[in-house]
Amino acid sequence: MCSNCGKRIPFSASFCNECKTYQGVRQHFTVMATILSLVLASFAICNGVYVAATYLSDRDSHTRFKVTSADDDHVILKVWNTGRRPSTLVAYRVICDDWPAKEVTLDLSDKDKLEAMNVIAPGKPVKIRLAPARQIPPPLESKQFAPKDYLDLSEHSSRSLTLEIDVEESDDPGGDEWDVLPLLLQSRGYRWSVLGPRQYHIRSDRFPAARILEFVRQRRPGNAQ
Repeated sequence: MCSNCGKRIPFSASFCNECKTYQGVRQHFTVMATILSLVLASFAICNGVYVAATYLSDRDSHTRFKVTSADDDHVILKVWNTGRRPSTLVAYRVICDDWPAKEVTLDLSDKDKLEAMNVIAPGKPVKIRLAPARQIPPPLESKQFAPKDYLDLSEHSSRSLTLEIDVEESDDPGGDEWDVLPLLLQSRGYRWSVLGPRQYHIRSDRFPAARILEFVRQRRPGNAQ
């Protein structure tokens, strides 16, 4: 009997003329070949979906940075953009994790401003130098580190610091992503927000004070500028 359609076939026949299927081992090979073809087709479809999703997810800018070192006047970092569109660095501040209400407001060095280094194009990492801001917004003046705070950091260089950067990614502001922001930290002050376009991303890097010790020591009592 045919193992597929049940019709009578000659003894030891390897092929059924009624349903056109092979018998025995060859039938299993045919079934396995069909299953393998379906599996390969599924992989091809999944791969296509993955490639398309990756392209869409990377179409906008994706900015990250790492604090690497410092000199007497600058905090030095490497910034990179893994997306496909440029991003813009907007504001910079250093916060001591033990003193969340205080900060150091930073700005691009004069040279980096002239070279528009705050615009981060896709590609290789770039070096950025940040210096203490010359003009501090009035709401932030009382929050700045005092010389005694720098003295404390120089004597306790294991304290944890965080550099925060406000970054306008290519989908900010007014992009197509809408977030409910019940409480937004802006300029280290609190501002209530409603449903609306995200204005920027806050990117951060945590590091020990020892990494920027030259910068810290220069601002101790007697050295503060």
